[in-house]
Amino acid sequence: MGDTEIDSREQLFIKKDQLRDSINDLLDEWGVDMELESFHIQAKRARSCPPGYELVFEAVEHPDGSVTYQWVCKKP
Repeated sequence: MGDTEIDSREQLFIKKDQLRDSINDLLDEWGVDMELESFHIQAKRARSCPPGYELVFEAVEHPDGSVTYQWVCKKP
């Protein structure tokens, strides 16, 4: 496994923890007596970027105001 793949996996797990924390904060805010302890994330497929770009996992805001985490190609 290359350094880039290790970094991507590490970033995925960091984002997964941030997402879990956000969900739990929202449940608290709504007064819901529940806590999300864990969930499973599986990459659907490997992705690559054109030369001069790097693949990053980040929040993407959509026109309807929703936010999802996605792999996107960005200039470093």
